[in-house]
Amino acid sequence: MGALDGLRVIDFGQYIAGPLAAVMLADQGADVIHVDPPKGPAWNTDADAFFQRGKRRITLDLKSPAEGAVAEKLIDTADVVIENFRPGVMERLALGPRGATERNPRLVYCSIPGFAPDDPRAGMQAWEGILDAATDNCIPRAGEEPPGWDWSRPFYSAITLPSNFGAFLGATGIVMALIARERTGIGQRVEVPMFDAMFTVIGHSGAYANAKGLPPPRGIHGRGAGAFRCKDDKYVQFDTSSARHLIWFAQEAGITDWGPELLDIMRLRDEGVNQKLHARLRELFLTRTAREWEEIGNRAGAACAWARNTTEWIQSDHAREIGAVVQLDDPEFGPTWMAGVPMHLTRTPGAPKGPRHLPDADHAAIVRELESLSPGVPPAEVDRGLTHPLQGMKVLDLCVALAGPTCGRLLLEFGAEVVKI
Repeated sequence: MGALDGLRVIDFGQYIAGPLAAVMLADQGADVIHVDPPKGPAWNTDADAFFQRGKRRITLDLKSPAEGAVAEKLIDTADVVIENFRPGVMERLALGPRGATERNPRLVYCSIPGFAPDDPRAGMQAWEGILDAATDNCIPRAGEEPPGWDWSRPFYSAITLPSNFGAFLGATGIVMALIARERTGIGQRVEVPMFDAMFTVIGHSGAYANAKGLPPPRGIHGRGAGAFRCKDDKYVQFDTSSARHLIWFAQEAGITDWGPELLDIMRLRDEGVNQKLHARLRELFLTRTAREWEEIGNRAGAACAWARNTTEWIQSDHAREIGAVVQLDDPEFGPTWMAGVPMHLTRTPGAPKGPRHLPDADHAAIVRELESLSPGVPPAEVDRGLTHPLQGMKVLDLCVALAGPTCGRLLLEFGAEVVKI
């Protein structure tokens, strides 16, 4: 049983943002129908095994009057629609949000474009590199740049942050709109431009903007923190967020010959002392394997993690035991390991609904099903007094650092009363 059991989602998404938002809903129990274009997926990638898992699939030519009418019926019988075309595309296909929500007042219609309709770049194809360039995501992490790095030189990141955050916030917005629908009886439009979503990624740095601009980026190499090569030529990431963690780590590692200045937080503010500590740590980490250092850090209560590659990460025993990665029998690749469901709900846990279906595998069944479904009807009464989905709800925020407070802030923005302890 999933939290979204009984909900019907039509996924017109292509590439990453739309399909990722939709698969998150499918994993929580929603019945998701993915619509492919006539020539197959716009991005024919192996990752399709993940993005399309648990969905039924139908191929439609949205420019064809007959098949466009099928798409309209799908929308009219849906709880949620997801699309990530450029602004105006769905309107030109006569499948836009205004007409859809007029015909189906309970519909939640989610758009995840690259740029908002009122952005001068609305018609631009918002590939990852374009969005990275538009949102200051073309620089290396401070402190990890190569020697002599030219900070005026942009580089392309293979990490699809704009699409991912668009999907995360899109799925969140959909759930919030569904909560509001439970209270008001009517759906609404949800729009999450990926350009806008990237302002969430800027994190605490954006909070310090003032007349002088943003502060310069700082590395994380203070107090001995950083990446270190180990005996097996693998690396660990060592993070000493406080002086006691460094002391605990030194004790667990059996270090007895370091002078007190290398374990004194006040002295480590001196760059010369900090460089001396780094030199000692580089020598130390070469004496054991990355796995051994991770175990030592874990016993000491200090943050020290083996820098795994993707294969090592997916093949780790713990990840498989807890379902962080799962194996599905893909129709093209056979048994395939992929990301599981990272959200653990105790009463409605959710799970992948099964492997992907091949394009158009469910066409006949979906069309036949439409004959027995009725379009959404407006509720007899509508509560117009609700202004925010979480209005009237209270949240106790006991969190520190970034992840927890970000959750509290997000719930606050959707109308909850948040009390920070």
